[in-house]
Amino acid sequence: MINGYEANHQTRVINVMADRNFLYYRRSANVNMQDLHNTEKLCMNVLSNDPRNVSALLLLATLYLRSGSLEKAMRYANLVIDRNPTIPEPYDLRGNIFRTAGNLKLAVDNYRYSVHVRSDYVSGYINLGGAYVANEQLQAAIESYSTVLRINPNLYCVRSDLGNVFKILGKLEEAKRCYLKAIETKPEFAVAWSNLGCIFSAQGDVWLAIHHFEK
Repeated sequence: MINGYEANHQTRVINVMADRNFLYYRRSANVNMQDLHNTEKLCMNVLSNDPRNVSALLLLATLYLRSGSLEKAMRYANLVIDRNPTIPEPYDLRGNIFRTAGNLKLAVDNYRYSVHVRSDYVSGYINLGGAYVANEQLQAAIESYSTVLRINPNLYCVRSDLGNVFKILGKLEEAKRCYLKAIETKPEFAVAWSNLGCIFSAQGDVWLAIHHFEK
């Protein structure tokens, strides 16, 4: 049993996480299993005092997805929607759960709903683009990634992903422009240098290809 001070402190911790782009659950993808266990305990303690704490519910759903407990992840994502259906994060998270389970159709449906709920929700568009690529709907992927870049043109990883789609379609000049822009934004972004090298190699410019691979 935790005392009132600890409960209030833990609730504040969760709320601070929420303020930083609604926790943000993507950060949990890089923590180890011990961190997952400790964070699960923290969330459960918060929920024992505040059962409607959406941030704690979202984080739990993400942690369970991270550990492969898809049913638990879905249960908590649905609880978030029950508590507050007007935020995009739980729909985005449900999309990740469905995609992990191999159901691209339902993943796409949930990603699309997340950006319907909030039209500038970058994560939803990024995940939607990735799902479209996996489903070989490349023009739709271009539209999703392009929307992200209109919202935030500095997202060099998304710029590189867009270049990859153009490369798949054989539109090498468009791909090249994307990689160059990604490098302009993040000069040390090695993936874009390598991809640019592949473009030059495909165009028969061996020396430029070698130069970019060396970067």
